[in-house]
Amino acid sequence: MKFYNLDVIIIRRKRKTLELRVFPDKIEVRSPNYVNENSVKNFLELKKAWIDVQVRKYSQYGSLLPHNRKYNSGELFLYLGKKYELRVIDSFENKVDNDDENIYVYSKNSDKKIISKMLFVWYNKNAFEIIRKRVDYLKNFFSIKPSSIQIKDLKSCWGRCYSDGRIIFNWKIIMSDVKILDYVIIHEFSHLFHMNHGKAFWNLVKNVCPDYKIRRQWLKNYGFLLSI
Repeated sequence: MKFYNLDVIIIRRKRKTLELRVFPDKIEVRSPNYVNENSVKNFLELKKAWIDVQVRKYSQYGSLLPHNRKYNSGELFLYLGKKYELRVIDSFENKVDNDDENIYVYSKNSDKKIISKMLFVWYNKNAFEIIRKRVDYLKNFFSIKPSSIQIKDLKSCWGRCYSDGRIIFNWKIIMSDVKILDYVIIHEFSHLFHMNHGKAFWNLVKNVCPDYKIRRQWLKNYGFLLSI
């Protein structure tokens, strides 16, 4: 099923209402189990004007949208909150480097899967180094320290804290500004004290990061851009 040339994913659950979410590459409808496909289509038609606004919003980002990328020179990638142009350079040496304006991928093979994999490795390596440095600084604001820090390719969150003190961060967060990265670290560190999102948890976050609501809202608004 398609709407606005986007795949429509229907997620049926035990619920009472329809919920609509528009992503750059798909439309997601959370539906009660008893609602049929025709009813979903009618629901989408009713929401057509709102969907149009969302689609237009996403369209302005061009190659910054992951599903639009062909991994050719000139495409834009985010790194620490700044836009960089990709430069694919024919070379027998396989490596990725950057300066103040460009990310250089040196490779004999310009196949987009190869370029994508090289960028993935480069971002992950930098994520490990940068997140470790920010953790070393921010842990001084907390009396409880994590038992371990890991960097992984998380699919649905920016970080995860476990009851045994382990914290895992999503490597993609280094595509954002350091202020956003710091918020995610502070958020997860606060879970070492409160394994929930209650008032005490948010008070602790606010104590270390007074403008956390602004940073949190940025992730909600633009988090879809943090991917390769």
